[in-house]
Amino acid sequence: MKIFETERLNIRRLTNEDEDNLFLLNGNEDVMRYIRPVGTKEESNKRLQEIIEKYSVYPNQSGWAVTLKSNDEFIGLMAVFPIENSSDIQLGYSLIPQYWGNGYATEIAECGIKHAFETIGLEILFANCECANSASLNVILKSGFVIEKNFWEEEKEVIRFQLTKEKYFNSLR
Repeated sequence: MKIFETERLNIRRLTNEDEDNLFLLNGNEDVMRYIRPVGTKEESNKRLQEIIEKYSVYPNQSGWAVTLKSNDEFIGLMAVFPIENSSDIQLGYSLIPQYWGNGYATEIAECGIKHAFETIGLEILFANCECANSASLNVILKSGFVIEKNFWEEEKEVIRFQLTKEKYFNSLR
């Protein structure tokens, strides 16, 4: 089920058929370096089931598959989801390394921001990024987010960014 699209990408719900696709992300040390520890295939399959189950409860807040329009190839994941132990919502994305450096992350971020403000109706959207992840920091800043604060999480320095609905709509003018 397609959720939305960009010029080059389709964003759709994950299905049980995405087990191998999701593991291309969750099982890849380069991808997971700034997200969480690399997981096993079983852990990745469990994460997939949790995402699928959340679609019925939070249809507009979840993780979605990102595929190329040209050939429907899975290239990554995009998410607009609650920050743990908080009512705040954050933007997230991850790509298979062979698709890094093609502007897809920026396309995904812009699409996620639009979804957060225009579909969900959020007043503020957050993004967390480890300080060492310069590529993601560039995408987040290019997308209009501003730094809210720095904090430490499991021995990693993380920057919390925010983007308000007002700033987003002002940028469209």
